[in-house]
Amino acid sequence: MTQTATVNREVIGGNNPPSDPFELVKVEIDDLYLEAKNWLDGEEIKDAATAEGIATLLNMLRDAGKKADEEFAKEKAPHLKAGRAVDDKWRSLRTMVETAKDACGKVLGAWQAKIELAQAAKAEEARRIAEEATRKAEEAARAAQESTDLKVAEEAIAAAEFARKAEIGAQSAENVTPKVKNRVGRAIGLRTYYIPVLVDPVLAIRHYWPIHKEEFSEVLLRLAKESIRAGVRELPGFTITEEKRSV
Repeated sequence: MTQTATVNREVIGGNNPPSDPFELVKVEIDDLYLEAKNWLDGEEIKDAATAEGIATLLNMLRDAGKKADEEFAKEKAPHLKAGRAVDDKWRSLRTMVETAKDACGKVLGAWQAKIELAQAAKAEEARRIAEEATRKAEEAARAAQESTDLKVAEEAIAAAEFARKAEIGAQSAENVTPKVKNRVGRAIGLRTYYIPVLVDPVLAIRHYWPIHKEEFSEVLLRLAKESIRAGVRELPGFTITEEKRSV
């Protein structure tokens, strides 16, 4: 552990200190960090003088950090204020748009859901007709194979054509989506959303824990730290160790 003279804040920057607050604080912190590298080389403290030197350095780092935080806040404040002003200016308009959009979406969604049910019924009937036509076409084809009657062969061909068209109609009916055209040429479709509602947190955690251990661990550690700050010293599932630190 190399002992060097503790940085004197009165001479930081030399005879021509920078006028910019950032550069001024940067010079101080750069010097303090270099000083810290000299003191903190991995060795343990072996005497009171070294401990006093590091304690002095720690206090100077805290003062420099506080100064950096203050200058940071000063420089950022106008930007925050300007950002809040822009937010306030546009908030009401954006809220109006979102509120009106939501209302449009709800009423259109109800209408389109109604249309979707009607279309589903049509598709179901078209599928029934196609399946029946296919069955009859297969029967007619078997009859034609067993008969030499030309009329029977013609009926089989006609039945096969009807079944083909019925299948096309069924597929078309099944592919129809309940869209609403607007006056600017853009069709508005209907989308299905699946919204989870938590009913059994324990079961949900058991499901997600194996694949999201890291995320759960971070949340649990955050909650544990909050409990410890509140004075709790025993927590189920945790080992709480004691560590002494300088303050």
